Amino acid sequence: MIAAVRFIRSGVFLTGRTGIYIACGLLTAFLLANSYETTFGQTLPVANAVSKVDLSYFQPNPDFMVPALNSQTSSAYQGTYGTPSQIRIAATAKNITIAAPIYHQHSWLARSSTAHYILVSHAKEGDIGDLIVYMTGSRTTIAKDEVDKIKPSSNIYLYTKRDWRYMYRVNEVATLNDSDASERYVIPQTTGNRMYLVVQDGPAHTIIATTLVNVQSEDQQ
Repeated sequence: MIAAVRFIRSGVFLTGRTGIYIACGLLTAFLLANSYETTFGQTLPVANAVSKVDLSYFQPNPDFMVPALNSQTSSAYQGTYGTPSQIRIAATAKNITIAAPIYHQHSWLARSSTAHYILVSHAKEGDIGDLIVYMTGSRTTIAKDEVDKIKPSSNIYLYTKRDWRYMYRVNEVATLNDSDASERYVIPQTTGNRMYLVVQDGPAHTIIATTLVNVQSEDQQ
């Protein structure tokens, strides 16, 4: 009887330890896959750390900025208030991490929980230049049911690493669908500062066009 109890305990111990090893192995595999996708821009079916985001419907096409991507963090493009670090959508009361763009094999890529920005003009009078902020729709960015909450006149805030905040006001919310290859979204040539948020959710793309209202240090808020 005692031997049987010891055998059962030993089996339970081995099973528990084996389960821990398996869990650690799966976690390691996931982290490695995630790192692979982020580094090489190739989507693995399980981890799905990065996804392609189609921005070809913009005119001008943001691909023209690819040669200058390494200069995005210079004052010539981002102005005097620092590098973007986070955006806040007032309508959803949500903060979203924003990072540099990922461009690989002629495609723009987005991490599943992060927004990415492309500066498409030089800085304007010290303020950040016009930018496209793109992301895939999710609960950590902007989910499909949250898009409807973002309406003209609502505010979107862009925070920088130097503790400054840009306040943008929504002008329009438009939806494009991949099924119509002829659809285009023209970025107007204006003297004002513009930011365009792109949320890709399956074949649909929601474009949220905004105009800069002001910039403040976080001490002034």
